[in-house]
Amino acid sequence: MNKEQIWIFISYGWTEIGLSEKEIDDLFGRMNINPNNLNEVRKAIFWEYCGAFAVYTLWSFLTAGIILPDWGFKEKYIISKVSNWLRKPVIFSLFNPLWLLGYLFACLIALSGWLKILKRIQKL
Repeated sequence: MNKEQIWIFISYGWTEIGLSEKEIDDLFGRMNINPNNLNEVRKAIFWEYCGAFAVYTLWSFLTAGIILPDWGFKEKYIISKVSNWLRKPVIFSLFNPLWLLGYLFACLIALSGWLKILKRIQKL
């Protein structure tokens, strides 16, 4: 399983363009997901990615999406942001009400990507 590719796939939920079916197929092939590692995939999406982008997500809602990227985040930015968040003690996030609210919004956005992954897994 390639966590970085999963983070990149999920990040398209935060853009205006989304992904075509061909792009989804391409990214899905690079993610190396199978039915045996779905718990790890769920953690990569709903804990690692949503946790890292929680405050950003809240800010994007408060600004009516003005800060959302049109064409997607740079891969290095995604990997850096998630890696930096994972290095910090979780307690700092859990006591931040802005993070908590943003985390809920981030999970709602990521849900569509998770459902696409589950749909692809069922086809295997």
